[in-house]
Amino acid sequence: MAHEPMMGTGRVEAREPRGAELGELSWSGGRIVLCRRSWAAREAALTWRAPFHSLLLTERGKTGRTRVKVGGRIVYDGGDRAGALSVVPAELERVASYRDAEISFATLWFDPALAGTLLGTAGPQLAALPLHVNGREPVVAALLADLSASAARGEDPGSLYVEQLVALAWMRLARLQRAVPSRRRAAPLPRSVQSRVVEYIEQNLACDLSVSDLARVAELEPDTFARRFKAATGLGPHAFVLEQRLQRAERLLASTRLGIAAIAVQVGFATQSHLTETFRRSRGVTPYAYRCSFLPGSR
Repeated sequence: MAHEPMMGTGRVEAREPRGAELGELSWSGGRIVLCRRSWAAREAALTWRAPFHSLLLTERGKTGRTRVKVGGRIVYDGGDRAGALSVVPAELERVASYRDAEISFATLWFDPALAGTLLGTAGPQLAALPLHVNGREPVVAALLADLSASAARGEDPGSLYVEQLVALAWMRLARLQRAVPSRRRAAPLPRSVQSRVVEYIEQNLACDLSVSDLARVAELEPDTFARRFKAATGLGPHAFVLEQRLQRAERLLASTRLGIAAIAVQVGFATQSHLTETFRRSRGVTPYAYRCSFLPGSR
């Protein structure tokens, strides 16, 4: 049996294959995509090239053997195991074979141009990064696992969060900060621009905000905006928006009897459980407990 890879061009030949699509989410106009899938085969061979960088986390299961070649040279000969993380640069053709595979995995794809913008680094530098197969990076693996778990629960953390995840993951994996010359401290945004951006955030808290959205309001490139915004406010864009959402949730919990699920939607959280977990981590109590301190007997 043969089928096309989930993104890019290539071919997979498999014996006794089975599997299922477990869900897909996209952000930033399709420039970041999360695919979740289960897959099994007695034997399989793959030739593949994709236009996006990818981070692939093996969440469950294993392979009896995985062998990967690039340019005719073996770059990996071992096995997939739960927790293993692979990084595949855009436009790199790889040839791989698998034996006794039965795994569930999550793949985060992202446009090289977007990654370069978020990191303040040119796209070609990212595309030239080496392939990493079934490595270990606990922080990035935990971030991707958490994103996959959120998707499995039907939650969407939003473009801003996922853009920041991509930037942090790639900085840790590629150590780009070692290759990029150090820069002077960014100048803070002018007060008028900061006020315009904050007003936009307040008016659109319920929306799926992204760094690119906010940068357009400021009339700056996203990487420049993110650095200057943090210099002005002390928080990165994602952290600032999250704090504004939590503060609005606090006001609504203390002064209204709106249901917690309705408040979650109003302040920009995908679900009530997403608000509850974020509120608990930040404030040390659940939204319900917080409300009861102001409105005893509330639900």
